[in-house]
This record gives sequence, structure tokens and C-alpha cells, in this order.
Amino acid sequence: MEANGEHSDGEQSVEANDEVKNATALHAIRISCGSDTFSVIKDIDSAIGAWKTLKEKYCSPLPKEVPYNPKSSQEDEEIVGTKHPGTQETGLHVAATAGNENIVKELVKLMPKEKLEIKGTDELTALGEAVLTGNTNMAICMIEKNKKIVSIAGSDKLLPVVDALSFGHKDMADYLYSKTPEQNLSPENDFNNAAALLYWSIDAKDYDIALDMLKRFPRLAITVHEDYGSPFCTLAENPAMFRSTSTRGFNFWQRWLYNNSQTSRKNICCTGLRKWLRIEHIHEMKIGHARTKEILRQMCKVIKTLDDHELEEYLVVDALHKAAANGIIEFFVTLITANPELLWLIDKNTGKNLFMVAVEHRQPKIFSLIHGLKSKQAIAAWTDSSKNNMLHIAGLLKHSSQLSSIAGPALQMQRELQWFEEVKKVISPSLKEVRNADDKTPQELFTKSHEDLKEKGEKWMKDTAQSCTVPAALIVTIMFVAAFTVPGGLIQNTGRPLLLRDKFFRLFIISDAVSLFSSAISMIMFLGILSSPYREADFLWSLPTKLMIGLFTLFLSIVAMMICFSAVLLILFDRESWVIFSTILSSTLPITLYLIIQFGLLFETFKSTYGSSIFEKRSRWL
Repeated sequence: MEANGEHSDGEQSVEANDEVKNATALHAIRISCGSDTFSVIKDIDSAIGAWKTLKEKYCSPLPKEVPYNPKSSQEDEEIVGTKHPGTQETGLHVAATAGNENIVKELVKLMPKEKLEIKGTDELTALGEAVLTGNTNMAICMIEKNKKIVSIAGSDKLLPVVDALSFGHKDMADYLYSKTPEQNLSPENDFNNAAALLYWSIDAKDYDIALDMLKRFPRLAITVHEDYGSPFCTLAENPAMFRSTSTRGFNFWQRWLYNNSQTSRKNICCTGLRKWLRIEHIHEMKIGHARTKEILRQMCKVIKTLDDHELEEYLVVDALHKAAANGIIEFFVTLITANPELLWLIDKNTGKNLFMVAVEHRQPKIFSLIHGLKSKQAIAAWTDSSKNNMLHIAGLLKHSSQLSSIAGPALQMQRELQWFEEVKKVISPSLKEVRNADDKTPQELFTKSHEDLKEKGEKWMKDTAQSCTVPAALIVTIMFVAAFTVPGGLIQNTGRPLLLRDKFFRLFIISDAVSLFSSAISMIMFLGILSSPYREADFLWSLPTKLMIGLFTLFLSIVAMMICFSAVLLILFDRESWVIFSTILSSTLPITLYLIIQFGLLFETFKSTYGSSIFEKRSRWL
């Protein structure tokens, strides 16, 4: 076995040597060509293939061997370190671009270390090319030979570590960051790279680099770059990095996994099951949220002593307004707790305060924070540059992600009314009739702005009611007839059913009555929807309640009808086992289909109308 191992190692060594010879010879051929000739062989990866192509193209004789016969290691170094006249690249550039790790390692051994600093036409060193591929092993072997190359920027003046993050190669970025001298990362020495590195580390969710940069250079948190903006704005524009926004769509199971992610990970050992249940994803998400809060707390240490002018100059106010628009409650609370003056700083373009922005973008968690403030009335009385107060803003319809996530225009109209009524509770009664710059009261503005949505809601309600009225009417008819078509017949003298004491006959009668009455109620509810005057206020309680009762009673009537039908079959076939099994199986099919098609709407209607409010009564937090 040892002999076989030695033989295998020897073969690998020979193969690696052949690859180096081929790459060196191919590079020698390439650098001997002009730009026109080079374009003919640029895609060929073997020296013999390149030589044959040139022979066929230019009718030159083909030598018996590849024209490579190095006389010394010095000659090897001269060849591998020579630049191509057209591309200005060395063979190491080509190998790094191709991602051939073995050739790169062998070429690095042959190359003088200063040749690793050579740049190609795109101003990238061979390390820069390796960064683009994300191969960390290639970067390691180059940097071990020449530590200076980690500080050589490309044509965009960005360091390799920044390029690695911008291309999403986190492992590569972590290694390069550990090897990059601190003076190259300092904002005082290289502001462009320092700002770019912090931006891309936050954007790529490389929390270790971001946090370390902020600890080394605290004031980097309030720098403003022409291309990358400010770190605060970068966080505010990434809602997925925070729990309050990224877990909105979680169901009960996902919320439970999130809250108990560490326990779940230990108990469920099967990797495949963890992947299928998305336990790993949720666990990583929770870790990311914790690291983001850590980064945010580190950044907020700098803004505690800033005055109003500095908060605006460093775009902290702008970032806070973006966070309010995106509903990032952690960002909102952390910044205002660090510097309470932020609560009173408005958007200079629109004149809106933070809570007006929250109302405009329909962010209930942010708006609910107003209840925990001593100065609630003063904030609620604010008017923007168009003389709109907070109730005017609630009356304006702005299609947001919050609104589009609600099923159906009728329920969307209901949500808009809920917002209008909630804001009405906060502001002073005297502000309810104040007119804005367009001479409109909040109620007039709401009616005008929601005309189209109201019409769509009315049409949606009528279409839904009409489609449900037909099956409800059919069930009423069928069940009424079935009540007088008694299975087993009647006693001639008394007119009583023969099977009156049979338990399945009684089940038939009860289920028939339930189906008849529930379908009748359902039909009445849907007729009530069709005949409704469709006032704005009707969308708040009346119409959703009728829809909910109608859908539920229709479902109940279908279930009872299936039970009634099954009871008759059991009576006729004298309770045979195959009849019981097939009846249960077939009767569950229409019930299941109804649940799949309509249960989502029924649940959403109940949740929106009678479920817990989207607004929370917050206790004092500032």
C-alpha cells in the first residue's frame, strides 16, 4: 500500500510538472504573437494546439516537439514573468483568471516576487484576477510570496478586499482583510477604500469585518461617500437585516423556530430534515439579526453628542426617515434612544416628521410608538409643507408593500379605513376639520383619494357574493326536496318514517336540517352584500362581517350535505364496510376543495375584522 501511495504521488508530481511546462510554453508562444495573431489562439489552452493552429493559419512548419526547452531556472523566471505585449498580462494572470489552482501555485514558485505586482490592461494584478474567481487558495499562495500585493488597487482604485466583498466572496474577503495593513484601511489615509469596505461589508452581511472596522475607526459610522452614501443609510435600506421586517410573513411554526432556534437545532439532528424545515436558514437569520443590532449599537455611540446640523449633514436624519418608511422598529428606537433630538428633525424636502412618514408608508409598528411619548399631541399636530396634518396623510392612498399584501380590494379598503380611524384617535378634535393647501379636509381627501379603490372593492364584493349565491341556492333546493323524500318509506296509517329509530336515519334528518338552514343563511348574507349601498363605513365592519358569515355558513351547509348523503347510502346498503370507506373518502373531497379555495379568504377576513389590531398601545419607551 505504501508503494501504491508513492506511485500515486509520483504520478501527481509528473502531471503537475507537465501542466507547468504546457502553461509556460503556451505563454511563450502567446507573448511572441502580435495582437492580430494572438486573437487566433487566445481561446486555446494547450501549447501544442496553439502551435498547430498557427501552422495551419500561417503555413509555417510544425516542429516535432513543443518549442520549450528551458536551460535554467533563471530562464524559467524570465519566461513566466514576461508580459504579453497586447494584454500586458503574465501567464499567472491567465491561470488565475481560468481558476487553475495547481498551475497558479507552480507559476508562483517560479516567479520572482516583484513580478506578482504586474498589472494587466484592466489594471488588475494576478491577485485581483484570483479575487474575481473567489479562489482563496490562489490568493494565499500569492500573498505568502509577496505581502505587498494585497495593498495594490485596481483601475477603480479599490483594494482587493473591497472587490472580494463586492463580488460576494466572503471567505476571500475575510482572509484579505486579515492581511491588509491597517494604514490602507484608515479613513485618514484612504477614505475611498475605508468607506467602500464598510458599505460592502454591511451589504454583503460580513458582520465581522463591519464591526471590526467600526471599532477601529468609530467615526467611519458618520462618513458620507459620494457613491456609497452613509453607513446608517445602508442599514436603513436593508430591512432584511432586522427581525421586525424580515419575520413579518412568518407563520406560527416559523415564529416558534425563530424563538427557539438553538433548541431546535440540537434536537433535530437530521441534516435533510433541518434543510426541509428551513431550520438552518432561520437559525442563520437570527444570528444575522443579533449581529446587525450589535453593529447598530456600535454606530450609535458616535451620534450621541452630535447636534442637529451634524445629524443632518451626516445623513442620520435621512437614514431614520428611511427606516420609518421601511418599518424597521429596532433601527428607529435605537437611534432615537441614543439621541432624542432626532425625534424632532423633519424631512427638509416634504416637511414631514417621522410619524407622518410612518403613516404615509402604512407602518403600524412605527406609528404605535407615538403612544409611548410624552409629547404625543405636539407630534400629532405637526403639518408638512403642503399644510397636511397627520390625518390628511392617513387620507392619502399610497400603494405600499403593506397594502399590496392584503387579499382583495375590499379588505384593502377596510385596512385604509382602520388607519384613518386610528390616526383620528391620536390627533386633537380641532384638527379633523382643518383644510390643507388644496382646501380639503382630511375626510374629503380620503374620499377623493380612495374613489378608485372603493369602486374596485364594491365590484370584488359583488362578484364574490354572486359566485357564492348560486351554490347556496342549489343546496337550499336540494335539501328541501330531500327532507320530503324519506329513505325507507312511510307507515301508511300514521305517515311516520319506517326507520325513525335508526341512528343513521336520525343523522340524515339532522344533517339535512343543518344544511338547509345554513345554506339559507348564507344566501341571505350574500344577497345582503349585493343590495348594500356601499358607503365607505360599510367596508369597515358591515360588508366583511356579511362575507365572513356567508362563507362560513356555506361551508357548513356543504359539510352537512355530505353527511346527509353519506347517511342515506349507509341506510340503503345496510352499513356494508366498503360503502362506509368509499363514502367517507368521497365526501371529504368537496370539503377539502372548499377549504383550499375559500378558507384563506375566510381566515383573512376574520383576522382583519375581529383579530388582534395591527396597532399596539406602547408603554413609555423614551
